[in-house]
Amino acid sequence: MQGFRTYQDDMGLPTAILHPSSSRHVVALTAGVGQTITVPNEAGSVLFNATGPFWVQYGGAAALPTGSDLTGGAPELAPQARRVEAGTVLGLVGVRVIPFV
Repeated sequence: MQGFRTYQDDMGLPTAILHPSSSRHVVALTAGVGQTITVPNEAGSVLFNATGPFWVQYGGAAALPTGSDLTGGAPELAPQARRVEAGTVLGLVGVRVIPFV
């Protein structure tokens, strides 16, 4: 895993750049069907990118929310980057997109 490094850009200003990670994963999600992935031992952060909306549950399986969850432990919708602990289970579930016509 790689952390951010600061380099000077073409104008001489400091810019934080992330080197390619040594551990990259692809998870193909089907809407409404949860999948889990365990954070690799060398990882301390996760970067997400997707072609559609998804939910993440930290520490276990994810399910699509069907109503309010005021427990403080609800899944998170489409985060970009998070610090994580090695060995943590990430639950992922895709959202069915209904186009407006």
